[in-house]
Amino acid sequence: GPRNWQRSDERIREDVCERLAALDDVDVSDVSVSVEQGKVRLTGGVVQRSDKHRIEDVADDCAGVREVDNQIRVRRDDARGSGGFWGQLFGFESGTKARDVMTREPITVSPNDTVQHAAQIMKDADVGSVPVCDGQRLQGMVTDRDIAVRVVAAGLPADRTQASQAMTAEVFWCYEDDDIADVLEKMGEQQVRRIPVVDRDHKLTGIVSLGDMAVQRSGDQVEEALEEISTPSSKGATGASTTMSPTGSQQRH
Repeated sequence: GPRNWQRSDERIREDVCERLAALDDVDVSDVSVSVEQGKVRLTGGVVQRSDKHRIEDVADDCAGVREVDNQIRVRRDDARGSGGFWGQLFGFESGTKARDVMTREPITVSPNDTVQHAAQIMKDADVGSVPVCDGQRLQGMVTDRDIAVRVVAAGLPADRTQASQAMTAEVFWCYEDDDIADVLEKMGEQQVRRIPVVDRDHKLTGIVSLGDMAVQRSGDQVEEALEEISTPSSKGATGASTTMSPTGSQQRH
């Protein structure tokens, strides 16, 4: 078009929607399209992972599109009632509990330990987070990002800053007798790869780690699932600590 010509967001949206509607082999009935300053945002759900990528390609091919933010999720509803999608993916039978698959006796730090000590533990164990416990009771998690943002960026000395100052106190956790299918479903929704497991006294008993389970159950499907969980999403963790009940519903505390 002419110099300085720019296609309007509304026209881009119409074009994307028209092209998606013309797809005979992809169900786009649950897909929403919005456009702002040439950036297309896709939301909703599809049945297959390939559909998600196909829709993104169609949007990206439209004139005037500068960027595509693909937030479409692959629906897992068809796997409910039989161990759940994630439970099936990792080969768990219906009724399997978090305690049955968790990594027991995880390495922890105390609230009074230094951030430098916590970082050394994460380096030695090759993990990105470590639980913070007062005795056996879970107090929070300290992650490599916590250290980078709350200690390094703030100019605090790592050898004199306590883990309690850097940790995230409000974290996702589950009970050891929660169904693993529900736990994995929530991990997929919240896009977390590791979650602390506690007993009814809120004492840490283990860690459910997707990475550990993937090592034991390798395959293309598992690798794709881990990639999907790691992809940034508009859904973030809530501001309150959250437990996962056996039904998978969330309870705030």
